[in-house]
Amino acid sequence: MYEQKNAIQDDETLGTYFLDESKFEELRDFAVAPGDFIVSCAGTIGRISQLSKSATKGVINQALMRIRIDEKVVRPRYFRLLFEAPWFQAAILEKTQGSAMQNMAAVKVIKQVPVELPGRDEQDEIIRRVEALFAFADRLEARLAQAQTAVDRLTPSLLAKAFRGELVPQDPADEPAAELLRRLHAEVADNAGAVPVRRRAHKRAGAPIA
Repeated sequence: MYEQKNAIQDDETLGTYFLDESKFEELRDFAVAPGDFIVSCAGTIGRISQLSKSATKGVINQALMRIRIDEKVVRPRYFRLLFEAPWFQAAILEKTQGSAMQNMAAVKVIKQVPVELPGRDEQDEIIRRVEALFAFADRLEARLAQAQTAVDRLTPSLLAKAFRGELVPQDPADEPAAELLRRLHAEVADNAGAVPVRRRAHKRAGAPIA
């Protein structure tokens, strides 16, 4: 039996409940076939997944919706891109039912959402361009991850160089930091017992004493 997690995680291999042949025949009205779309329609709604051509036969539970398209009219990939489009998802949310637990409207209601359906050649071109943009976004994300990793590795290295004085060119005549610290420590120790001398204010002749 296909469950909501199969649609949410887009993974048809996840399975917890299995039916024998007699139970499958009893629930045949809810059977899905390879190439069908399954959609989560309770709680987390609107997640879609397409069953592969090698998908195991089964039925959907009450938290899923089955959508079967005419591939002579619409490309499966185009349909999925359309279904996942933000404006289409917003239209689905407008038609949800329930308050505490939202439920997607029936298929017949979803069918009433108006969409533009170009010819199959134009669908192919739209798919090609969208896939190219997705690939570009994936490359940017990968480069960002690499840059972040490089920054994470670079920061400790920079700190170590800073403490060694390797960030800027050094003057050989400069006093080593270790020697400077020893000298300052010695000066502090020498002055530890010194008593500070306060200057006394001189009284001017005839000046009143407060």
